[in-house]
Amino acid sequence: MRIATLSVLAALSAAAFASAQFTAEPEYLCVSAKETKVYKGPRDSETVSWKMWKFFPVEVVSYRGDWVKIRDFEGDTGWVKKSAVSGMACVQTRKKDAVLRKSPGGAAVWVLDRGYPFRLFSVKGDWVEVSDLETATGWLPVSAVWGAPRPKE
Repeated sequence: MRIATLSVLAALSAAAFASAQFTAEPEYLCVSAKETKVYKGPRDSETVSWKMWKFFPVEVVSYRGDWVKIRDFEGDTGWVKKSAVSGMACVQTRKKDAVLRKSPGGAAVWVLDRGYPFRLFSVKGDWVEVSDLETATGWLPVSAVWGAPRPKE
C-alpha cells in the first residue's frame, strides 16, 4: 500500500512539474516589413489570406524552417516569412475609439479605430507609450492594446 501511494504521489508530482515547465507567456513578434503577406501554409505557392503592415503584433503559434505560424489580435492564423517579423515590441488597439493621449491621462491627441498598430516604447503604470513613427505618438491605457508583453518599467 505504501509503495502504491508513493508511486501515485511521484506521478502526480512529475505531472505537475511538467505542466508548470511548459506553461509560458505567449511569444510575440512584430511585422517589421512595410507590408507582408499572410499565407494559408508555409510556402510561397500557398494562397495569400490577407496582408499585414509594419508594427502589427503577432503571437507565435509555431515555427517551420523560414516560416512562422502566427495568430493576430482577432484570433486568425496564417504563415509569414521569418524575415518579415522581428522581436521589436509592438501593440495594436483592441477596441474602437481608443483615445491616444499626449501623456498618461493627459489631453486627447487622436481617437483610433480598432486594430491600429504601434511600436511600443515604454510603460508608466497602466499606460504604454506608443508611436507609428509617422503621425501618431502618445500614450494608451494598457487595457486598450493587444500585443507584446509589457516591457520592464
